[in-house]
Amino acid sequence: MIGNASTWAASTVHDIEIPTAWTSGSITVSLHNDSFPTFDGAYLYVFDSNGNVNANGYPLCANCPQPPSNLTAK
Repeated sequence: MIGNASTWAASTVHDIEIPTAWTSGSITVSLHNDSFPTFDGAYLYVFDSNGNVNANGYPLCANCPQPPSNLTAK
């Protein structure tokens, strides 16, 4: 999930994110930004199989470089 605050308890806006890969040490997610157009002030939260969530979110990068678009190769 993505939340709008640095703690899950304080988050009032949430977006569900679906993992594309999950191991005991890594999670891969293709983020969609329905409620967070720039991910500015957004934090990632991870729920385990028992419904437990990390109390403090992982901040997302609001100004990360975007991948190039409209590329062609010859």
